[in-house]
Amino acid sequence: VKDNRLPHKSIVLGIKSADGPRAYPVKLFERTSLYIDSKSQDEILVFYEKKTGGAAVYSTTVNGKKLKFDSVVKDSVVKDKSGNSWNLILGSAVEGPLKGLKLQNYSVMEIFWGAWVDYYPKTFLAGV
Repeated sequence: VKDNRLPHKSIVLGIKSADGPRAYPVKLFERTSLYIDSKSQDEILVFYEKKTGGAAVYSTTVNGKKLKFDSVVKDSVVKDKSGNSWNLILGSAVEGPLKGLKLQNYSVMEIFWGAWVDYYPKTFLAGV
């Protein structure tokens, strides 16, 4: 099946979630290193550092509570609206009431869109 939503050589971050396969084009991260996927059943936080190529994907639910995150990342740290600071490399709270807790992470693969969509043709593609 030919999927033309993106050029096949475009790089995406691919994950498998409870909602099925999801892909995030790295072009989403040209101006920011954070993308919040609110179209997922379990809201997903996608972090990508263009400079280093570092990527991490997390659930925004901790202890059954859905956290709301700011969109500003400084030194790989983002704050949530509850007063916690999260290190996005480690996935753990470094300050605030949830200090020491970890976000549930997803396995993430940096891959060509064409290769990903061949394996997962029903992929949700963010930002398209």
